[in-house]
Amino acid sequence: MMMVALIVFAPEALGQPPTETITPVSGASQATHSAALSAQYRAGRSLVWTHAAGLTPAGEGAVRWLRDAIHHGVAWDSSTLERFEDYLALLVPHAGPAASDPGLVISADDVALALKEARPEGAVTAPREARIALEAGLALALADVTAELTHRPREEMILRDASGRYDTPDRLWKRAEMRLSEVDIAKLLELGSRGPEALETWLQARLPSADQYALLFEASQTYAAICEEGGWEPLPVTRYRRGKRWKDTEAIRALQERLALEGFFTTEVNGVYDDAMTTAVRAYQEARQLKARGKYDKETSKELNIPCEARLENIRLNLRRWRQTARTNEPTFVEVNLAGQEVRYVVAHEERMRKRTVVGSGKWFWSRKHKRRIYPKKSPLLTDAIQKIVVNPSWTIPGSIIKQEILPRVEKDPTYLERKGYVIKKSRNGHDIYVQPPGPNNTLGEVKLLFPNAEAIYLHDTNNRYLFRTARRDLSHGCIRVQDALDFASALMIEEYGKRGKSMHPRSLHRLSRRQGTAVFRLEQPVPVFLEYYTASVGPEGIVRFHPDVYEYDLELALGAPLPRRLPKTLRR
Repeated sequence: MMMVALIVFAPEALGQPPTETITPVSGASQATHSAALSAQYRAGRSLVWTHAAGLTPAGEGAVRWLRDAIHHGVAWDSSTLERFEDYLALLVPHAGPAASDPGLVISADDVALALKEARPEGAVTAPREARIALEAGLALALADVTAELTHRPREEMILRDASGRYDTPDRLWKRAEMRLSEVDIAKLLELGSRGPEALETWLQARLPSADQYALLFEASQTYAAICEEGGWEPLPVTRYRRGKRWKDTEAIRALQERLALEGFFTTEVNGVYDDAMTTAVRAYQEARQLKARGKYDKETSKELNIPCEARLENIRLNLRRWRQTARTNEPTFVEVNLAGQEVRYVVAHEERMRKRTVVGSGKWFWSRKHKRRIYPKKSPLLTDAIQKIVVNPSWTIPGSIIKQEILPRVEKDPTYLERKGYVIKKSRNGHDIYVQPPGPNNTLGEVKLLFPNAEAIYLHDTNNRYLFRTARRDLSHGCIRVQDALDFASALMIEEYGKRGKSMHPRSLHRLSRRQGTAVFRLEQPVPVFLEYYTASVGPEGIVRFHPDVYEYDLELALGAPLPRRLPKTLRR
């Protein structure tokens, strides 16, 4: 019957020779859907998608969903929809009085038999056969696509692989068996029989409710249209001496036209590197997490020259990741995008605050034992709830940091602990515990937001706030450092006090942080927190942003295997 497939991130988009980019939906899923649909039709289900002269309104709605499936990251064997068109061509001439021709009448049993036998569609030549194939084909295709599009929230608190290491988000959608239950199959046909509105409502409700999903779906359509028009031509890097104004009119016009394609340059293309041009280049650099100087440089040209098709595939990859998000329909939550290095606080489905973050480092070392790259400081995909806010926290240094960083420095400089203000205490078992008391030099800064997890991952301030000015910020040991952390914590506290019928001044935590001693606030209603990984997103201004692949999950997916010690030259960036 139908062949549904997923597009995966293609290596050739990064300069790597192409591998298999189409991964068919498993035969087991299709067989399950065929059997369940056949049983439904055999049980007396009326025809849903076709009438004697073509498609019902529900059938037209089903075709629209199938055509849009590629913009969700689900692709088709290109001949599938073409075959549907061929079947319709056999039926349409029978509209009007000819639709009552007994030769066009089919039964639910005919469709059930076609589904059970997986009858090949290529041999269809008569109108009656076309109607059977179209009814059965649409039912099976829509069931397969609906299974792929259904939001299946990640259930693990911390996403790990079989060896216990932090896992890639793509493991979820790559290995999951996407099937509809028999109850859902029945619901699909029942709602289809009611009409396109009921079917549309049900299908939309199965998608992720996150606003980013809908925005990325629209971005997929936009970038597909750009690619279909030919995409964009590579741009050279124009070299000019420091202090000299760039006056190559034709090259500037080409750059302006290129920026206009993605919505960054919105004024007249004039070939002049004026203030409007500087603003457009700076906006582009910010949206690609580059140094936003407004100057066209080598790094900017590299980003601009990534092919349109690669950008489109990246958007669709992140749509697939969103269908596995741990978020469901929480009205209030904190969300960290590890790739985007940004955190936002949402209250009653409205964004209350958005700040930059510093996330776990993407640096790696080669493990001879495991024959793979190890990223010892990366942050995990994590789901939890913020329960406490601590002002003026102390820092109990993890054993791994003591062993790898503190002790080697103490050997070189015996005064290191004293200079940093570290204090050694004894645990109940008599082991040394290294603690940094509250103060201006404390690594955690003035506040931390705690949620209980085995990895001791949390959100906190920092005493190195200059790091938030950098473009790429994967620099921590795994915890999430938050820009203006006291303001962020205050927003949570103000909301908490409001639920208690109390008020809180926005500067209360700031004033408290100037005092000596630690203050702990417990949230009566813990705030859900999600650490996730998306290398494409849509910003508040409506512009598509592409983020650095800090833990190389995209690259691993492109290669289809763990990354080698040394990448091919075509993949080094």
